[in-house]
Amino acid sequence: MEVGLQTASGFIAAAQRRRIRQGAQGTARYIFCAHLFWVILEGSSFISTGSGSYERESVPNGKIRVKNLLARLAFMLANCVMQTLPRTLSCFVCGELNPAGLRLRFQTDGRTATTRFIPQVAHVGFKGVVHGGIIATVLDEVMVWACAVQTHKFAVCAELTVRYLNPVKPGRELVVTGELTANRKGRLFEARATAQAVDGTEIAVAHGKYFPIKPDVLREFGTDLVGDTRWLMCE
Repeated sequence: MEVGLQTASGFIAAAQRRRIRQGAQGTARYIFCAHLFWVILEGSSFISTGSGSYERESVPNGKIRVKNLLARLAFMLANCVMQTLPRTLSCFVCGELNPAGLRLRFQTDGRTATTRFIPQVAHVGFKGVVHGGIIATVLDEVMVWACAVQTHKFAVCAELTVRYLNPVKPGRELVVTGELTANRKGRLFEARATAQAVDGTEIAVAHGKYFPIKPDVLREFGTDLVGDTRWLMCE
């Protein structure tokens, strides 16, 4: 099982690198095969309880229905593997009604979160160079979504470290990708994100630590979400 999961993970990572170099076309089959492999592996760990439902062997106290795995597979098929993530109304990064915001859209392959960002002249710090704070903000946002994709919980940033590798001029398109690197028993998430130009030039690398949002706060936050969150919270 462990070998299989590592193979699927490596398959997805290779497809992500291919997408950055060659664009989205031609990569869907790589990611789809990796995720199909993952679904098969996940499904193989289910056993019948004898009452028409299924229980996962490794989680005796938590029943996970097979239909959740099928739902994920259906979303991958319906959206050429990459699923568009929900957005908000007010967020500076993804809020569709924020007049001063970036209005970015995020996608996931089921493991990572990705967005494309073209900085504008209004985003410069020193003349002709995009402000590092803008880049850090997008890196933070993509890590939040990466945590949500993997843990099915929204979280807020507790610590953020960014290493800037190359300056960016306005108008240069960036591919920003985040992934969960550690889940500390559901109490703290650690993530990593990268910002690259479409030609593969590394712009910045970030690491962050995130606290899950408390249920009472999450209920209020949920009223600001736009889009279908059922597949994201299916476990």
